[in-house]
Amino acid sequence: MLKSIAAGAALGAALLAASLPGGPAVGAPGERTPVAFAATPPYVDQVLKETKAPSLAVAVSRNGKVLWEQGFGWADPQARIPATPHTIYGLASVTKSITSTELMVLRQRGAIDLDQPLNRYLGAAKLSSPAWDANQATVRRVATHTAGLTSFDAVCYADEPDCDRSRDDMLSRHGVIFWRPGSRFDYSNLGYGALGQAIAHVTGRPYAEAVRRDVFAPLGMTECAADRTARVAPHYEDGARAPAQEALAQGASSLACSADALLRFGMYQLGDAVAGARPILSPAALKAMHDETVATDDSLRYGIGWWVNPDQHGYRVVFASGGTADSGALLYTFPTEDIAIVVLGNAGDPRLSDVADRIAGALLPRYAADLARGAAAPPPAAPPPTAPPPADPRLAAFAGVWRGAISTWKGVVPVVFEVAPSGETKASIAGAPFKAERRARLYGDGGLLLGAHGDIGTPETGRRRPYRMGFELYPDAAGDLRGAATTWQDPGARNGGVFSYWVSLKRATAAGPPPSGPR
Repeated sequence: MLKSIAAGAALGAALLAASLPGGPAVGAPGERTPVAFAATPPYVDQVLKETKAPSLAVAVSRNGKVLWEQGFGWADPQARIPATPHTIYGLASVTKSITSTELMVLRQRGAIDLDQPLNRYLGAAKLSSPAWDANQATVRRVATHTAGLTSFDAVCYADEPDCDRSRDDMLSRHGVIFWRPGSRFDYSNLGYGALGQAIAHVTGRPYAEAVRRDVFAPLGMTECAADRTARVAPHYEDGARAPAQEALAQGASSLACSADALLRFGMYQLGDAVAGARPILSPAALKAMHDETVATDDSLRYGIGWWVNPDQHGYRVVFASGGTADSGALLYTFPTEDIAIVVLGNAGDPRLSDVADRIAGALLPRYAADLARGAAAPPPAAPPPTAPPPADPRLAAFAGVWRGAISTWKGVVPVVFEVAPSGETKASIAGAPFKAERRARLYGDGGLLLGAHGDIGTPETGRRRPYRMGFELYPDAAGDLRGAATTWQDPGARNGGVFSYWVSLKRATAAGPPPSGPR
């Protein structure tokens, strides 16, 4: 849950504040738009103007044939380099789908068993937990975000030579299992960072080299890079070129590709015969990635590195998507129609799904009709102003003073919360009192959410002050609260990462015990 708060702040900061004037005409020189997609370039031009993103690139295939590839805007405004289908963009979380493909290659070779503990395939730095059995965090559960890990994001900028780039430190400090493995879906970059480390340990090669040998090279994905720091369309902030980012969780969001290269990957996932490519997985392995899914927090499902929408405007869509401060990426596949659609850009989230929807609608009349029905529906009327809703009476079970600690790799940080039956909260962290950021509220299956500001004294959080904290807590069998304290920087600040730490609280005064949850 807290991942959505942090991600919202990150994406809000990610949209570029300005782009340089005088962009090229829509589409790179010499590129022609097929008649079927004639309405899409003007729409892309509108999106670039409204989001102030420098550029986008698209690529589309159907039945194993490339139908259209085109670039829009400037890949690098200062250098006056136009975008093309061969411009390399950061893939953000689309990296996870490539990591999962590498994982399945190793499974096919017998080097990894999806149902064994991930720790078996890691080096000295491993996953751990103060409450749960880490051996229950299997490779499959980590790959489907059900291993009990939670929110994490860490990047180092090119102008930060003192940034801690140790991936062993990443695991030993933040590889904490917060929830009972197998009990819930919680999207975690840390999990895919750990999978990247396991790939490196099993193959004896750096993660990027393993992916290059096992995925990029055999599929002919020559326009891909191992990270977002070289040969990649740059990000701009306030009209100036921003320093490149390096993702600490490599297996989660480090890779970069052109639209043309990512389309090849999408076509292969659909089972198409891709020119110049050789198969790397059996049809059964490909099917397993897309079909062996778990429920998520909404109507979507998640496979092994792939999102699945069972009914997206009338079609089952298997897709990968992601956005960071410097790039956005989207890959839609329509298995029943044998269609792949790629949209990439060098901004956090320049409405990639809107562009992809336009392209899908040009190919699928039923998709377009359903889109049109949604667009034509009037927005719901705003409710009349009312007094604030009354507090949920179940909050009274949490009323009282709670004392405990946040456990970090640097030490223990004392924390106190005083929760009123109304949800109003007072708190102190490391002895510094403050008014909590918002009312306490209930969440999930018997959980409690609290928001705060404070300083927990770790170097990674100290890089971007001030920062916020959210607490997601659940009662255990003894009535104590335990869970995660997650930090993220204030909106508008340079991305300082998202870090989660174990927290446990005992009731000091109370009206009665809270209901025990399954966490």
